[in-house]
Amino acid sequence: MNKDITTKAYKAFHDGMRFKEERMKQASKNVEMYNLKQEDEQIGFLNIPTTDMHGYVEDWAARMPKLNIKFKAIKSLADAESEKKLNALHERDKLPQFADYDGKNRAVNKYACVYGVGIAKVWSESINGYKHHLDVIDPVDFFCQPNGGADLETHKYCGETGIFLTKTQLEEGEKSGIYKGARAFFNYIGGSSNYIDQSRSDYEEKIKKYALFNKEPQASPFDELFHFFEINYEYKGERYYELIDVQTGMSIRQKKLTDLFKSGLYPYVAWQPKRDIHNFWSISPADVKYPSCVLMQEAQNAYINNVRQLVKPARTYRPESFDRPPKYIPNGFIPMRVGSPFNADQAIQRLDVVDLTNPLLKFMDSINFRAGVDTGITAGMQGQSETDKVGINERNIQQANRKIFYSNESHNNFAIEIGKRWLDGVREHLGNKESVKIIGALGLETVKVLKEDAEVEYDIEIEDMEQKTQDDMIKTNKIMTALNNPVIIQQGNPKKVMELILKTGEISDSEIKEIMDVDQYGESQYVEKAENIFQRFIEGDTPDMYKQANQTFCQRLYDLVCNNKDEMKPQTVAKVYAYIDKAILVAEENAVRNAKMDAMKMSIQQLKQAPMPTAGMTDSNPTEIAPEMMEPEAMPIQMPPQIEQQVNV
Repeated sequence: MNKDITTKAYKAFHDGMRFKEERMKQASKNVEMYNLKQEDEQIGFLNIPTTDMHGYVEDWAARMPKLNIKFKAIKSLADAESEKKLNALHERDKLPQFADYDGKNRAVNKYACVYGVGIAKVWSESINGYKHHLDVIDPVDFFCQPNGGADLETHKYCGETGIFLTKTQLEEGEKSGIYKGARAFFNYIGGSSNYIDQSRSDYEEKIKKYALFNKEPQASPFDELFHFFEINYEYKGERYYELIDVQTGMSIRQKKLTDLFKSGLYPYVAWQPKRDIHNFWSISPADVKYPSCVLMQEAQNAYINNVRQLVKPARTYRPESFDRPPKYIPNGFIPMRVGSPFNADQAIQRLDVVDLTNPLLKFMDSINFRAGVDTGITAGMQGQSETDKVGINERNIQQANRKIFYSNESHNNFAIEIGKRWLDGVREHLGNKESVKIIGALGLETVKVLKEDAEVEYDIEIEDMEQKTQDDMIKTNKIMTALNNPVIIQQGNPKKVMELILKTGEISDSEIKEIMDVDQYGESQYVEKAENIFQRFIEGDTPDMYKQANQTFCQRLYDLVCNNKDEMKPQTVAKVYAYIDKAILVAEENAVRNAKMDAMKMSIQQLKQAPMPTAGMTDSNPTEIAPEMMEPEAMPIQMPPQIEQQVNV
């Protein structure tokens, strides 16, 4: 390890943390107001927190778009299959049980609203098979080059603190060769209790905020904890990664960034709702909302306390009329001293206050209106009428949407950067065991995603779901208008018309085929069964024979072997071919059985339709049987010549 670089990296860490201190102070006020933190109360004066900031942040985050990332092959015709498979893999990685894009995106958007910047870390690994990660980074823990600009890739360094590792994790990392500096680090700190206490204090301070953004602690509280920060930086034209102890500045891992990420890009991506090209730590939407929240809280508490004073005003009393200070009891009795020189009206008097409820209500309405104009989230946008008339002015919603659209542009760039790093991770770490489901010629098919599919040249696009829905509705309306033309109704091809109508309902090609061709009905279940059995062979299992096998089942299983045998073990290919050989025999038996059943049904139907014989008449040839009622001979299933050759090998 180069200790000189480590020293410079340690200094850069402190510079980056100090630079953002003032920004974090304002953000902490936003967080406290979001968390409904109650301030100290004066005697006799209620101080109740308002939900304005909390509701604003939740509403704002809900209006931000999802990470609808799509990969478009530049050679769309030649690489259409690879494009399908890659997008299917990405959709799988987005699911909650994998990288959980939707949940992480909501957390990043909340951070962006409160702190002014949302940050995520995108990376993939292949230690125990391919796995993709999207981690949410707390802006309090993040640091970067002061005045480095809004784009992280232009910064000389960036990283995060708040990385807590246990002693067990460090020892295991040392054995595996990851934390090469761990032994020197242990020798340096010894068994210092002050060090351990400080790390524990840092950890407890960090987990206090987890409830806000639904994060989980990283380390076990039952083991000794060590507090580190990781930093990515440029040095003499090359980028490096380093893991350094916060207290001592000792490094336990130092690598070239290209050894961890072949692309050489920083794993961090960020977006700012109020993007300032020269300043990474720009102001936040919550900063704009904060003054109105303070005013609203003051006005609300003044209103509440004014109502309390009107309902239960302060009172004065004359000590000469009472043995002890009287206690106010609504509609109750107050004991007075016998022989009091003052009557009840004189002994106790109420101190009336001015009724300020109406002015305060008007003041709060004006605050709400002004805040809606400033932030873009007005009452009309929330579905409330801003006038005395019933109904919502759609133009108000459009105007507010235009304000939020500015934030969406930055969020779209953030999503594209995530897509770039996901694609780089697939190219670097994807094995040959990942299978996905795509819509193919036979409906839903299970296929393998290979590295070659990721090596295709792609454009990364962000799909606007609302715009897509509108475009689909317009397209559907145009199709239905054309099909309702009298000329088409009278002279058009009925089957083609039916096909177009079914496609507007987003029905798959296989289902459309089943609807339009009665003979094809039910064939999709055999295709799906063949894919499931093939997947079990890939995983090393030997599935039982499918007793309902038919020609469609055998054909689909054979196609799967042909399309994937270059990536399969020879033993597995031989097993599948042997399975197909047996399945053909089962399919032949099923075909004969089905033919018998069909013949029996036909004979019964003919008997029902035949006229009853007249009395006294006899059949001239009672033993003669109609040809269609004869039992069919066992006929072999006709398979393509190439299948016969492969199966009989």
